[in-house]
Amino acid sequence: MAGKTSGRDIQEKLGISLAQMHSKGTSDKFGFDVTSYCGTTELDNSWCTDWCQFWCKQRMEPLFNQVRGMNKDVDRYGKELCSRMEHWLGSDALPNIKPALLHGDLWSGNWAVHANTKQPIIFDPAVYYGHNEAEFGMMKMFGGVSQACFDAYDDISETPVIEGREERVMIYELYHHLNHYAMFGGSYSSGCIDIMERLL
Repeated sequence: MAGKTSGRDIQEKLGISLAQMHSKGTSDKFGFDVTSYCGTTELDNSWCTDWCQFWCKQRMEPLFNQVRGMNKDVDRYGKELCSRMEHWLGSDALPNIKPALLHGDLWSGNWAVHANTKQPIIFDPAVYYGHNEAEFGMMKMFGGVSQACFDAYDDISETPVIEGREERVMIYELYHHLNHYAMFGGSYSSGCIDIMERLL
């Protein structure tokens, strides 16, 4: 593996590759056949037909339970956020979404440029079938991905952009802030609180 990941050309290639991967999914449910891990966090990938239920019960609530008592604002905002999740991720907000095959932990440390082909390659996934936009949460949290990547993704994606994506991606980014807070504690609470205050 070699080569810079910041150039416009490689960023566009990453966006195209992700859109192609997301369209290759063969599942009609959300989840995965085996357990996967995001960092040290074990993911409940039990199959589910309802995306909002999957995200609440199998992603967000386990993390809120894990960090309960560490910060009163995280606890308070988290309870309110979960009670309103249907507004952002329910079937009215996201009608007929198709499960996409996700990397699940796509930050700058988990992709690179192949030395020979000059194509982007991704590795160390926390794989599952989910809403395609959930991929963008970690990409937004740590950066390393430019707008060129997202534009290229949208240009060829088979999934239309639905109103409210900015807020949904904030929810998906919040998951990764919470996960880091659960794993490492400390200053990661501020990222959680900032996102929840903007959403609520």
